[in-house]
Parts: sequence; structure tokens; C-alpha cells
Amino acid sequence: MQEFFKKCYVAYLAGALGGLAATFLLWAIGHWHLLASPEVTTLINSLSAEHWAAPVLKGSLWALLIVPLVLVLRVKSPAFGLILSLIPSVYTLLVVYPRQHHGFSPFAHDLRWAVLVLILNAVWGLVAGGIFRSHYKA
Repeated sequence: MQEFFKKCYVAYLAGALGGLAATFLLWAIGHWHLLASPEVTTLINSLSAEHWAAPVLKGSLWALLIVPLVLVLRVKSPAFGLILSLIPSVYTLLVVYPRQHHGFSPFAHDLRWAVLVLILNAVWGLVAGGIFRSHYKA
């Protein structure tokens, strides 16, 4: 049981660091105007308006899914983080944005919104999954 809680602790910290990495990437995209369009700039500004701790907390909570997925999937490749990042990506694209009156999904407005969500979650997943996998050679 102690090993399970240790894995939860490592997953939580890995998710927090992944959220911090995704927040830094979001800041870099907004700072250097890498995806310049009025719609994406509005999205980046709304996401950047959150305190940096909000994505870190959300990332750490999503990362608690790492522990059961490691036990079930037994994925040992770097693709583990990308597989893990699909869960919050699907949730964001199909649940969060429709509730915020963006239509059924961001695909209806601008494909760059969906790409930005996928990129940010992929960065989170790679960092969180990589840290977890480096600590536990599952």
C-alpha cells in the first residue's frame, strides 16, 4: 500500500511539472506570437489570464490517472505520455469548450484552437509521463 501512495505522490508531482511546462509553452507562444490570429490570441489571452498555478494544479490532478493506467496498460515507450495526454485533450475539446459556448468543438471555429490544446496537452503528457517513467521503470 505504501508503494501505491508513493506512485501517487510521484505522479502528482510529475503532473505539476508537466503543467508548469505547458504553462511556459503557452507563455512563449503568446510572447513571441507564434500562432498569430485574432481568435488564437484571444484564446491565449484568456488562458494566460489564469494564475500559473491553475494549470499546474489541473495537470497534477490529471496526472493521478497515471498510476491506474500504468497498472493496466504497461506501456514502456515515450508514447505513454502522448497516450496520457489524449484524456485531457478529449475532455477539453468535447466537454469544456462546448460548455463555454464555442459550439460543439473548437474545430467549428478555428483549427488552431484544437491544435493549441493538443500541443499543450502533449507537452504536459510528455513531461509528466517522462518523469513518472524515469522514476518507475514499470
